Amino acid sequence: MDIPLPPELMDIPEPATEDDAAGNADEAKNGDNEEAAVKTEPWSDDGSETVLGAAAVTGDREKATLRVLPSPGATHAGAPKDPDVAKPAELKKLWKPVRSNPSDFTAWTVLLAYVEQQDQIGFIREAYDGFFQRYPYCYGYWKKYSEMEMKHGSPEQAEMVLEQGVVACPLSVELWTFYVDFSKERYKGTVAGEGRIREIYERAIAAVGLDFKSDELWDVYAQWERSLGQHRNVVGIYERLIRIPTLHYRRHFDELQQSLLVASVKELISAEEYETLLASVPEKESMELMFGQEKMKGEDAEAFVRNMAIESRRTLYKETEKEASKRWAFEENIRRPYFHVRPLENNQLKNWNDYLDFEIAEGQQNRIVFLFERCLVACALYEDFWRKYIGYLTIESLTDYIRYAYQRVCTYHLPSKTGLHLDWATFEEMQGNIAGATAALQNGLRHLPNKAILSLRQLGLTRRTRLREASSNAEDVKADSDAITEAVQEQYAKIINEAEDAGLAEFFLLKQAQYWLKMKGDKDKAMEILRAGLKLDPTSIPVLTALIDCELHQIPLNLPAVAALFDEITEMEQLNPDQKAEFLERKICFLEDFSTDVREIAAAHQRYYELNGKTTRGRKRGFGEVDVEDGLSDGVPPAGAKHGAPAMHGQFPGPGLMQPPAGTVPGYFPPPTSMPAPMMAGGWPAAAPPMAAPGYPAYGASTAHAPAWPGYGAPQQQHHAPPPAWNYQAAVS
Repeated sequence: MDIPLPPELMDIPEPATEDDAAGNADEAKNGDNEEAAVKTEPWSDDGSETVLGAAAVTGDREKATLRVLPSPGATHAGAPKDPDVAKPAELKKLWKPVRSNPSDFTAWTVLLAYVEQQDQIGFIREAYDGFFQRYPYCYGYWKKYSEMEMKHGSPEQAEMVLEQGVVACPLSVELWTFYVDFSKERYKGTVAGEGRIREIYERAIAAVGLDFKSDELWDVYAQWERSLGQHRNVVGIYERLIRIPTLHYRRHFDELQQSLLVASVKELISAEEYETLLASVPEKESMELMFGQEKMKGEDAEAFVRNMAIESRRTLYKETEKEASKRWAFEENIRRPYFHVRPLENNQLKNWNDYLDFEIAEGQQNRIVFLFERCLVACALYEDFWRKYIGYLTIESLTDYIRYAYQRVCTYHLPSKTGLHLDWATFEEMQGNIAGATAALQNGLRHLPNKAILSLRQLGLTRRTRLREASSNAEDVKADSDAITEAVQEQYAKIINEAEDAGLAEFFLLKQAQYWLKMKGDKDKAMEILRAGLKLDPTSIPVLTALIDCELHQIPLNLPAVAALFDEITEMEQLNPDQKAEFLERKICFLEDFSTDVREIAAAHQRYYELNGKTTRGRKRGFGEVDVEDGLSDGVPPAGAKHGAPAMHGQFPGPGLMQPPAGTVPGYFPPPTSMPAPMMAGGWPAAAPPMAAPGYPAYGASTAHAPAWPGYGAPQQQHHAPPPAWNYQAAVS
């Protein structure tokens, strides 16, 4: 069963102005009052015409187009252009905590309370707009914001605030009721007012009419129509309502029966239904049995049709009664249906989960989607419920709903969840929407600017996109390959230059070199990139290790080149004796495995012996000798050690130090031991900060930094700190 787009994704009509009212006055006078009546044809039994959100009933839903969700909070001319211009010192102080941590709800409430006391509309708008960027589901604050605009003489701005509110928080019965009351007051006495108010009522019903406790909204709508003498509209409202299981479903059926008694039944029901019921009036013989007379009087025929109309609706009411009883226990156990930053109790979470499972089993798609949306107001900060919703939408192939869900959770509610940003980008790429995938990753990087995995996905997206484009053009394979390489390198350079953290820039420099070595087979270009990195930080242990790995992974192995590179590194003046000793340990292991000249091995051992006297260990010792005082060794397993015990610094299993890990291909870098950086445990340079946002755990099992260059026995200790900033272009040039 198909359901319409969420009306939040449709174009919402702008609030009517006084000019609109005057312009429509003549049309209203010349009308035949048909436009004043709401359609009274009953909805389909499965309620498929009920849609989620703030739908404009006057709009053409079939032609509705998807639009980007507007940011809660408008940009107002009255707000200061510079956030700190003309602010009191106390106000500047209150802004600091919410800017450093936008998730600090308490700090926001303190700020809002302060600007309300200051009573300057510019400060009020700036604070509320910022607040709704993070907490759009707080319906009470939308009401207060609108009241502030009215207080400062801006009814148009007040209505715009409420429009934004019902788009951002469409499932709030209280906010819709407030909006209707506001509109009644604003459009009182205007010709177009009745149509505008009816439009808002219909949008409200479309948005929250399925809510179990939406009775008040339905009732006030019916009362308003009754006050206008629109009795047919009143009947139409209750005809829709008796199909929906709500808290007061019995009372609604009573109201419907009373509404069918206030005027001629012909005026209260559709012409088609009236003709059908009139045709069922009994013939003469039956009339005599029923009424004891030869001819049924007109009023008796009217009563017969009226009774038949009521009885046909009683059947619907009975079905609704059964549906309400199924949901009663779940609804009774919902203690907090609104949004709050405080955690929900476990029994509340279980009730929501069980309720969702029940509706899914019932199989009414519109009710399932609506309940998910209700749940995600109260449980907006729980990732599991968002994933459950997206999983259901995926099964049902509701693509626009999936995109809308990702957009909300990644922008407003859980922007620190890296996995959701990645899943959103994956979804868009699988749909062939490369621009959407790029936007999803950029949105993630705005919230998590130092999250390496998001930048890695951007690089992969660029590479895959260019590969697909190249596969469709087989005329010039080399040109296509060069174009792919150029695009990827531009992306690497951009990420490195824009990295806010030196450790992150270094990580992508290593990745860039690895691309040239493994994807292009160009060792010289890879080493050129790495040496450019050394110009910026000559003591970078990961970069030095990567240089060695470039030589070590060549087939066949160039022994003189590897030995010369080890000599170059161990002679560097920028390295301290401890760092040099660690690289000498690696050189000795390499020579013992592969050297054909024992004199070369002996010289390395002698130098190592001499260098140890200058290290923090403080005494000379030979390679392989266990230091009893500190329990350290040089990575060679002692006699009697179990085969396969850790070798040098835990890199490869002993005793064969060059034996690659199981499952890898000789000549390739060993793969990461878990998830890609920065989600795996590893060794970023010591000065690199964690990648997670403040107050949130990093995505994956660890908040550790990204790994060092994977390769042959990286040194265990790191004694350098990367420079505060990298200028990649300057280094390369």
